[in-house]
Parts: sequence; C-alpha cells; structure tokens
Amino acid sequence: MSNNINIPVQNYDINKIVTNVQINNVSVSLYRSASINCCLCDTNGNALDVRTVNLSEEEYNNWLTDDYLVQLVLQKIGLVPVNNN
Repeated sequence: MSNNINIPVQNYDINKIVTNVQINNVSVSLYRSASINCCLCDTNGNALDVRTVNLSEEEYNNWLTDDYLVQLVLQKIGLVPVNNN
C-alpha cells in the first residue's frame, strides 16, 4: 500500500481561520529553483491546509536571507504577516 491514500468526499466547509504558517520542508535544485512545503495552521497549531510554493530561478537567485524567503512565501500564498512592532 502506498503512503498516501486519497479518498474523495463531498464538499465539507470547515470554516477555519489561518493564523500562522509553518515552513516544513525546503527542496533545493542548486542554482536553479526551490520548492517549499508550507502548513497553514489555526491558533491552536492545527493544520488546515498544506501548500507548495515554487521559486523560479530568478527568485531562487534573489534568496539571500530568511526574511526574503518568508516574505516571498507569504506573498505567493496570498497572506500578510502580522507586524509585531
């Protein structure tokens, strides 16, 4: 049996609010691109959705800091970070 089992179900709206994103895995193709797996979570840390964000070669080459990666991932998912100032 495979590790992933996909079971189609009727639409079920869980109506939850995402309050944080966890970057769980970054796969890099050196000097070419990267793929980042992100878990969208609620306030209790429960996973609501999993997204994969792909970086183009240009985005990968511009990646010099963690802040750049975080901002780019959030932008691609369509989320806005909370300003903690």
